[in-house]
Amino acid sequence: KGEHFELAARIVQQAGNAMLASGGWGLLLAWLEKLPAARVHASPELSLFYAWGLVLTGRLESVESRLSDVERALNEEDLSQGGTKAEGMRLYWRGQVAAVRGRAAYLRGDVQEAIKNSRQALDFLPETDLTTRGILANTLGLSYLSTGDMYAASQALEEGRLVNEAAGNLLTTLE
Repeated sequence: KGEHFELAARIVQQAGNAMLASGGWGLLLAWLEKLPAARVHASPELSLFYAWGLVLTGRLESVESRLSDVERALNEEDLSQGGTKAEGMRLYWRGQVAAVRGRAAYLRGDVQEAIKNSRQALDFLPETDLTTRGILANTLGLSYLSTGDMYAASQALEEGRLVNEAAGNLLTTLE
């Protein structure tokens, strides 16, 4: 039975990004909930998928604990070898955590925290991560709209539309 869970975990790791980009958030969560909790908690990738699935479905109560799992697992992993590549991975993970926190803050109504975390995430994430950058642009646009900054909101929402279209992410293009 353990080998089946390990295979299932590898499948989720391989399919997770595609599921997030295509709106398969509920299915992704269902798969993650079937895995042993210890396996998910020990994997920064699975914990991050879990956090994204929770925030994208509006289930905010457990998001922070999943992000803590990501941070804890990363602290336990040895990223000291690999020089520039390891530093790039460190920034990527920090960006992903900030992105989830930004989106969760927006959904809780804390627009200043949403703006702060979303900007931080954009600083850390590679230009090629179109799915996350599109979500962040939308989060920023909606947050700026909430503050009354119409110019910043229109700029961010237009950026979100363009990035989401480029990513083929129609769900967030329509947000």
